[in-house]
Amino acid sequence: MSQYDKNNFQTDNLLKEINDNLGRQIANELDKENQSEETTMEVLDSKKKKWSKKKIAGTVAGVFVAMILCVALAGNYFMNRINYESDSDVKAKVDKDGVAIDWDASNANDVVPCNDKVVNILLIGEEKIHDTTRGRSDSIMVATINQETKKLILTSFMRDCYVMIPGYKEGKLNTSYNVGGGPLLLNTIEQNFQIHIDGYVRVDFEAFETIVDKLGGVEIELTDNEARYLNRTNYISDPNNRNVVAGVQTLNGNQALGYTRVRKVAGINGEHDDFARTNRQRIVLNAIFEKYKSKGLVELVGIANDLLPYITTNISKTDLLSYLATVVSLGTTKLDTFRVPMNNCYHGEKNSAGDVLIVDYPTVNQALQEELYGTVSASTTTDSNSTADTATGNSGVQNGSN
Repeated sequence: MSQYDKNNFQTDNLLKEINDNLGRQIANELDKENQSEETTMEVLDSKKKKWSKKKIAGTVAGVFVAMILCVALAGNYFMNRINYESDSDVKAKVDKDGVAIDWDASNANDVVPCNDKVVNILLIGEEKIHDTTRGRSDSIMVATINQETKKLILTSFMRDCYVMIPGYKEGKLNTSYNVGGGPLLLNTIEQNFQIHIDGYVRVDFEAFETIVDKLGGVEIELTDNEARYLNRTNYISDPNNRNVVAGVQTLNGNQALGYTRVRKVAGINGEHDDFARTNRQRIVLNAIFEKYKSKGLVELVGIANDLLPYITTNISKTDLLSYLATVVSLGTTKLDTFRVPMNNCYHGEKNSAGDVLIVDYPTVNQALQEELYGTVSASTTTDSNSTADTATGNSGVQNGSN
């Protein structure tokens, strides 16, 4: 029995227990009512009382079943608002674009096998400005739900990592998305970084802005250089929003998006270039996570109803609901962050693909698997060459290319 079958089994048992408890409560209340009636209305027929008791109990049980059905239908309604796509849909688009990819050549290396207690979901932030068919994967992350360690982990993958793209050729990591969409990007990460990924979720720039605005903005701390840079460039696309200041403030969707795209100014942790940019992305996603935690259930339902149409995924409705239930069951209020490649595990190089990062895959993949599937050893988190970095930017990661 898989973990998700176990979750469903536990849910069924919980509903049965609730139903049994409700039945006992109804019976007790009815017994009390009947005892009172017997003292004041001794002329009532006992059979009539028994029939009335069964009728009331049956009515309440029917209402209870109806409530369960309403919850199930509501969940189904929400899931139907998400955009679903299959691998065959994406492959058809690739064939139409005339890109030659051997989709069967996808198992060149072994990957970590599927683990019922660990779920890895690829998060794709798509930059779709000049290309109306498929844009670039501006943000590449993996969200991990680990039921054994009770952790939620967000891992950034540097888009300039030089990788073997299955069935295609060597190139930058984000090239795999441009030529083969979510399925090929997922497969490329699996093959090069040796982790199993259960599916992907994709949002574009418009969706990102909407998500932040629906939450009422996010709290972000800007340096003086970041604020001045954002106010004088078009990273914040709406000129009316180019009024950010140094320090902690609430950024709206347009401002937060601009912040996550900045590369030419040092980040709050001193990093530069794409390293600073990916750290900003993790900072914003962590701020979104914090904002969600502050919302009430009713408000979250309304927000979810508005946001789901902006999401595209290849994960089934059943699996999505299972993953959400698992996240809730963890009870964690913290989001851990990680970055690939880590400090001192790459070097910069220029080749036919442009400026790339040549990754020390044996070292990186071992640390990545320890982080996602287990516990990172003390030696990888306490020295000056720390593999992990936090959403607040306190890391040992070097900037630029070594």
